[in-house]
Amino acid sequence: MIPATHYLRLVQAFKGEEEYAVWADLSADMRAFDHLLSFEPFSGQYQELAREVLKPIVGKMGWDAKVGEGHLASMLRSTVLGTLGAFGDKATQNEASRRFLRYLEDPKSLPPELRGVVYGLAAQNGDALTYDSMHNLAKAEQFQEERLRLYGALSRFGDKALLGNTLALSLSSEVRSQDTVGLITQVAMNRQGGVRLAWDFIKEQWGELDRRYGAGGFGMMRLVSIPGGFTTPQDKREVEEFYQAHPVPSATRSIQQTLERIDLNIKWLAHNR
Repeated sequence: MIPATHYLRLVQAFKGEEEYAVWADLSADMRAFDHLLSFEPFSGQYQELAREVLKPIVGKMGWDAKVGEGHLASMLRSTVLGTLGAFGDKATQNEASRRFLRYLEDPKSLPPELRGVVYGLAAQNGDALTYDSMHNLAKAEQFQEERLRLYGALSRFGDKALLGNTLALSLSSEVRSQDTVGLITQVAMNRQGGVRLAWDFIKEQWGELDRRYGAGGFGMMRLVSIPGGFTTPQDKREVEEFYQAHPVPSATRSIQQTLERIDLNIKWLAHNR
């Protein structure tokens, strides 16, 4: 109810904070703001504010584990590094790319707790060659958890053609049916117009998606929630009209919640812009 700027002023008071639980919450909130603001003219200024808040804790934690540190310190490091890099900090992205290239030569060089961060930021900073390297790693990977981490990184690239490849991959035999919706959702979270790309893909592939998940269950509920990231009345109308033409009885409530979420996004921006 109060202006979002009050919250952003409060966030700046956390520059000396060192607790993982607090940073996990702050990072999630700041990313949620970023998603809503990604097409606003002041988006770059917001990202700069977020970087300034994160730099002190990233400077303190660094990239490498310290002797005797606990599990929470490791989680804190990956959280703040991942968030700072996601907000466009070039030094952090470049270091992730460097560590990824080293990992390709020596897999033991990258500790498991940093792999998700390095994959994601190297992708965000990467080109078609990086994409192919990650895709090849995913295809060769034996452990499903690591494979999903690599597929998730394929949703982080800035090139829309590469994101289109990831969307096509989500419906291929290479990706398990139960992982398809998760991969489409990750593309939708890409701030480079990912929600539009994912939504257009859903519409184009609706026949297959409805065949797979239309009978009900968590997959369809998640699928119809994807356009909830939209922020304009025009997009809301488009989503509403699509689901009127393609009803999903098993996910009626989820569709209503998605439309409400778009409404909330529109009102939040009108209130705070």
